[in-house]
Order: sequence, then C-alpha cells, then structure tokens
Amino acid sequence: MVCCILLAALAGLLLWPLRRCIKPRRSALKWRVGDETSGRSIPSTRFSVSARIRSITYAWNGVAHAIRTQHNTWIHIAATLGVLIAGMSLNLTVNDWRWLALAIA
Repeated sequence: MVCCILLAALAGLLLWPLRRCIKPRRSALKWRVGDETSGRSIPSTRFSVSARIRSITYAWNGVAHAIRTQHNTWIHIAATLGVLIAGMSLNLTVNDWRWLALAIA
C-alpha cells in the first residue's frame, strides 16, 4: 500500500510540469457546484490548504455516518480488527502485512 502511495506521488511530481499542457475536461457534475443560472459562483480549481482540510473533514464525516448507520460496516470493522489482532499475535512479516492491507482495503 505504501508502494502504491509512493508511486502515485512520484507520478504526480513527474507530471506536474505538464499540467498546463493538458486541457481540463468539463465535469459532468459542474452544474451542481454552481452555474450562471443559479447565481452561485463556481469555486476555483487552484490548490488550497483550507479546501483540502474541508475535504478531509467531509470524508471523515462520511465514514462516521457509515459507522453509525450501516450494519455491514460494523461487521467489516470487527473482521478487520480480528485480522489485525491475529496478525500481531502471529508476528507476521512485512510481506504478509502488505497482502493483509491489500485484502482489508
């Protein structure tokens, strides 16, 4: 999992200079964000730390909502905790943990 994150970060860094050359696609959901008829402005697509923090907050609120309202989420969490406890008690290798993380995700 860490390898995938590192590869994605490396690809992002390598492709960063090309971002001006690539024509952005029009989002199919752009009308929901805001359009000229609604009177709301379309938010900027520039990077913003506050927007990232707000995005993470929305994601965590979604996870909390799923935990509160979805019974299968409880089963998934219980199974995940059981696998993690069993893995720690069996002293698994890093390679085994990698496959477990992939299966849990």
